[in-house]
Amino acid sequence: MTIPVLIIQCDSKIEGASRFTLHASRARGFSLIEILVTVALIALFLFPLMRIFGAGMAVNLEAETRSIASGLAQGKMEEIRWTFFSYVAAEPRAKVAYPGFGLFYRQVVLNPQEDTNLKNVSVIVSWAVGSKDRTIEYRTLCADIP
Repeated sequence: MTIPVLIIQCDSKIEGASRFTLHASRARGFSLIEILVTVALIALFLFPLMRIFGAGMAVNLEAETRSIASGLAQGKMEEIRWTFFSYVAAEPRAKVAYPGFGLFYRQVVLNPQEDTNLKNVSVIVSWAVGSKDRTIEYRTLCADIP
């Protein structure tokens, strides 16, 4: 069994330059213009995508902050739910800190219904996003069942 062997000869004469030498002289890489055009095209498509990504992160942060505020309001509502009717009372606006998300303010507003055993309870949670104030409010009725 014979193994084929590839032999490459390279002539040193300039006139009779080998194929290897001619082929190597044609493979020259990228020019500066080609590189600049490629970078410009990448930048043209990459920067708008980066802006979309940044806007998406801002919307995600707003949704997460709203979810935390909703949880604070729901937690207070559950606390009121398990409180005896006569002890359900209004609470002034107070700071509620949540680690990593700044300050929230929570307030309980009570509106007793006349001539009934009902109290209209509102839990209001507010927070600031930049220069805008955001608010979420939960309402319920508490009844004094004899």
